[in-house]
Amino acid sequence: MVKFASYEVRDLFISMAVITLAFSIFFRNDYDGNFLFLIPATLIGVVPGFLFHELAHKFMAIKYGFDAEFKMYMPGLFLALASSFFGIILAAPGAVHINGDRMISDKENGKIAIVGPLTNIILAILFGVLAIILLVIGIIIDPNYDNFINSPLGYLGYIGVIGFLINSAMAAINMLPWGIFDGSKVFDWSKMIWGVIAAIAIVMAIIPIILMML
Repeated sequence: MVKFASYEVRDLFISMAVITLAFSIFFRNDYDGNFLFLIPATLIGVVPGFLFHELAHKFMAIKYGFDAEFKMYMPGLFLALASSFFGIILAAPGAVHINGDRMISDKENGKIAIVGPLTNIILAILFGVLAIILLVIGIIIDPNYDNFINSPLGYLGYIGVIGFLINSAMAAINMLPWGIFDGSKVFDWSKMIWGVIAAIAIVMAIIPIILMML
């Protein structure tokens, strides 16, 4: 049975709030810096991306018979906020801490770690598909792109783009093969699997940069 301690729920909500604010600051030039538009959009991208990422770790750990609880990491949250003012996001908001009656194997640890970034990759794809579908519908309704981007449909499309960017970034950052990142555990388990997933995450993260250069 999956249980959540009161402090675990608190840490999850605080972490989500801080990461949402950090990404809102990162995207602060969008919509003329209107946070009434930015915060809801980033919130929709962050909440499923962050929450499902951490829950995936927790559920997988429990599946292997371990106790697992999320604990926020205050220095990592401050780093996320501080870095967002400089046009980057360096986020290590916390982690799922695993305990049990036996030693965890590299394979188990790797599988527990990889489900987080995989969740973000899936969410990024879903957000990206949403953005493309809404863009196509918007162009069919009104070929004028400026009219589309300033319409409610365009804002929903913007949410799709933001969701794609946020979840792609989360996947790529978490697949770094060192320190506290998920990638270090996946790397220790299987370098081939790490290479495939890391490559997918990195490609998805740089797609927007490539598109902006075209």
